[in-house]
Amino acid sequence: MDKLKCNFQKLIHTGNHRIIMKSHTHIGNTIVRNIFGNAIAATYILEHHERWDGEGYPRELKGEEITIQECIINICEAFDSMTRERYIYRNCNYTVEEALEELGKNSGSQFDTNLVNEFI
Repeated sequence: MDKLKCNFQKLIHTGNHRIIMKSHTHIGNTIVRNIFGNAIAATYILEHHERWDGEGYPRELKGEEITIQECIINICEAFDSMTRERYIYRNCNYTVEEALEELGKNSGSQFDTNLVNEFI
């Protein structure tokens, strides 16, 4: 059953669903900027899926172009997503140890290596 669940979750992250999923950074940005009036935090929310290697979204920022706040949010959200069951997410409930290992594997590409080392 778990294998079926993981395959289903991978399937729903294709096509239009992926576009909708990526829009959450813009939606969060708009809410925090317009309702709460916090433009600085709104920018962190907008760019928290940027990757250290430049393959992230929405702006494809790379390395030092990404603020430390955005990097920290990215690491924390990834860890939370891996270790907590979320119905519409690809995660298959990693243990804490597995999630930390996955963060380590992706440091330098998805995540800032120094911050991952501090997190671990």
